[in-house]
Amino acid sequence: MKKRLIWGLLLCLTVSGAAAGTLLQEGSASAEPSRFQVNGISLGQTKTAVVQKKGEPVSIVKDRLLGTEEYRYRDAKVGFYDGRVEYISLAAARRYMSLDGKLVGISRAGLTGVFGAADYRAEDGMVFIQADTAFKAYTDPETGAIVSVDYFFGDET
Repeated sequence: MKKRLIWGLLLCLTVSGAAAGTLLQEGSASAEPSRFQVNGISLGQTKTAVVQKKGEPVSIVKDRLLGTEEYRYRDAKVGFYDGRVEYISLAAARRYMSLDGKLVGISRAGLTGVFGAADYRAEDGMVFIQADTAFKAYTDPETGAIVSVDYFFGDET
């Protein structure tokens, strides 16, 4: 719960406009898998389920401050909190992601083609809200090009 709050606060700090506070609401956290599978992984899945699906990670990084553990695969970084997937991060250099088994370009055109216009724009990217989850496309401040896409819990209801 503490880690989700920190992630939400970090997101809120990057989102411009007063509506940023609507990303988080008080309530209970859900450990149920979410609506989308990104590169075969769903938010809320257990470490065991991820390893069964993707195999052993290339490396594991622990963040003692946030209490998270990140499994690094060739196609994604998968962050865990309390043994469940909290976020999935994809580098734009991969060019495509699998979203529910369909290839989607990691580009403005690819993301807006699936999600429509961004719900929020920030100095460092665009946010697409999907029920209690969110996708954030981080952009290069100089070129505006997408550098990565993160999928995470966006609402605690």
